[in-house]
Amino acid sequence: MKIIGTYSSLFLILLLSTTLANGQSPLAVAQSICDRYVSDSETNLSKVPASFRQSGIWIFDLSLQNGKEFTLVTSAKFSPKNPSNPFMDQPHLALSFDPGYIEVFLDKKLIVSATEKSPVDFQLLDYDLGDFRYMLPIRMQREGQLVIRYKPSTNRKKIYLGLTNSKKLNWPKSKVYWDEELPYVYTDQILDLAKIHSYDEWKIPGNQLVYELESPLGIDDWRYFTGTAFDAMDQVTATFESLDYSYFVEDHLQFYKESLPKIEMERNRIGNVHSVFGHYFRYKLLDDFGMQTVPFLSRLSKTGNRAFADKALDQILTKSPKTKDGVWARLNTDSLTVWADDLFMGSVLLTRASKILNKPAYLEESIHQVIGMDKILKDETSGLYWHGHFQSTDQHSSSKWARANGWTMMAKTELLLHLPKKHRKRKEVLKIFRSHAHALLKVQSEDGRWHQVLDNPSTYLETSSTAMFIRAFAEGIRNGWLPEKAFGPALEKAWNSLLTQIDGKGKVKGIVKGTPILFSDQEYNNQKTRKSDPRGLGAILYACVAMELLDRSQ
Repeated sequence: MKIIGTYSSLFLILLLSTTLANGQSPLAVAQSICDRYVSDSETNLSKVPASFRQSGIWIFDLSLQNGKEFTLVTSAKFSPKNPSNPFMDQPHLALSFDPGYIEVFLDKKLIVSATEKSPVDFQLLDYDLGDFRYMLPIRMQREGQLVIRYKPSTNRKKIYLGLTNSKKLNWPKSKVYWDEELPYVYTDQILDLAKIHSYDEWKIPGNQLVYELESPLGIDDWRYFTGTAFDAMDQVTATFESLDYSYFVEDHLQFYKESLPKIEMERNRIGNVHSVFGHYFRYKLLDDFGMQTVPFLSRLSKTGNRAFADKALDQILTKSPKTKDGVWARLNTDSLTVWADDLFMGSVLLTRASKILNKPAYLEESIHQVIGMDKILKDETSGLYWHGHFQSTDQHSSSKWARANGWTMMAKTELLLHLPKKHRKRKEVLKIFRSHAHALLKVQSEDGRWHQVLDNPSTYLETSSTAMFIRAFAEGIRNGWLPEKAFGPALEKAWNSLLTQIDGKGKVKGIVKGTPILFSDQEYNNQKTRKSDPRGLGAILYACVAMELLDRSQ
């Protein structure tokens, strides 16, 4: 859409001159980030010693040990409840084991003895949710001795342990769930045992994009942020004639297809829970498969890509948990919780698939989710979105987290770009988009970025959400969804501020790490930012594309 007017022309001249003066045009920023991603990436597997501690779950594989009975001795220390978290409970030991007899002692007191007849098929059901057979209350707030005696009855000899302070969850009623490692739950020291494993496992070698990080993220792994980055790189390729990263994306898709069978064999062989491509094998959350499938969907002519798309679409439409009104939900932090993040994780795939596969029903489902999330998560006073809503108590979470709001704006932007102008629901979706955009306009900082908690100026300024809002505002102005007089200056401030967080080598400051639903603004503010955390890189590339398209539309 061509925008006419003196103000519009002046705004664009100022914006373009600023980016050129800084040497960071949308093209330059996109190229620096993509080149950094390419240089730090690897598409091969290597064998390394298996890690003993697997992200809060301790797996003891005794099949490699001789003997008919095993005794594990360690110490455990439990932190007290967090009073700000309504889902906290007394400490529990979570336990599953393969066929045999087990006894567990705490400070020489027997707390459980049990016989198991069936092999364990342990699964992660969510980031913070594991499927355990037993949840054992532990009435102790100090360090004590934990002793486990296990007598297996078959050649399968695995014990799965976890420690948590969280309450039991009730959905579905036939299972018991364990809150794996939310930051407000926990122990100080647990299971300080000698390494038992002697096998190797597959890992992706090479550099990481995250340079200041206690645990590196696999930028080549099957994760929502890699799928998002690949889709954004496809858009960069389509937008800038001088840039082509299609080869890089296609190499990764082939890497996935060739490597997944190897990883599956390894997981089956050793009973691994966490591994490279672990989110693919869990395949329950929308961010386990939604954005990862989008690059496959856009290449359906390639052999095998249809299988990835069909699997993901079946999961999202028939198996993903939903509220009684059909809105996507997760099994944590209570029995069903609506997360704002999930709107992007699921709806982009549906919106694109509707067009590529000529399936109007997919578009209708995407519309349903946008409208449903708005009804559930929107704060009527501010117009902003709460991070989550707990269905069991009909309460919102504590805070309006910036990136959660960013995910929803990205999803609504994507939907409007594909929604026919004469569609009966377009006006309603557009109204939701505009309402959210105006609410964001009111809480933009003088710096131009947005705060980690949107309506709390004492929290820090965050990069990834700012990039998401830039994309939404730029597309809104370009397509006539938002008035340029109101949003043009805000977009200029946001873009110029974003540029201060990106150096000439494609490294980005101020991206907050992965963030679950927390229970106070302060807890969100305590979440660290990480340099070049890949959770925000795709958003910046989308912003570059949107800014370039806006410039060309004038």
